[in-house]
Amino acid sequence: MKFLSSVLELPEFFTFLQQVISVPKSVAEDLGEVVKLALGSEDCSEEPRDLFVPTCTKEGRYEEVQCYAGECWCLDTSGKEIPGSRSQGKRPRCPTDCEKQRRNLQNLKQSLPAGSDLFIPSCTEDGDFLPLQCYGTNCFCVDLNGKTIPGIRGKAGKTMQCKS
Repeated sequence: MKFLSSVLELPEFFTFLQQVISVPKSVAEDLGEVVKLALGSEDCSEEPRDLFVPTCTKEGRYEEVQCYAGECWCLDTSGKEIPGSRSQGKRPRCPTDCEKQRRNLQNLKQSLPAGSDLFIPSCTEDGDFLPLQCYGTNCFCVDLNGKTIPGIRGKAGKTMQCKS
């Protein structure tokens, strides 16, 4: 909070704010363009570099895939880059819901006391939920979203058919 307060008190901030306010509405719709214009003013001693401004959904969340300067990468829900997801010139394969649940539950399991058990979903190679999930000796069918299909249960080792 102290940092924000100190930034707001800087005379340069007010100059920057005046420049942003004076930007035409047609340009102001793109935050990246506004910042580039403000940083490119005569008062700045450096040439402005292109700035990356993340894209968001209509709901205000980060888009799962971000691209800039020929590279694309995946973001988690908090806007952090998912390590290992960056690719050149093509859309990366971001973790699926099954893979995200699996990773989160594996991390949670590591923090539980020894001997604790936790259901961790199984995923296909493509990252979809396997239609048949087992936890201990109990097996059950799930839909494409990983939700249990009521009434379809069995024991491990017994033949069960789930809709795929």
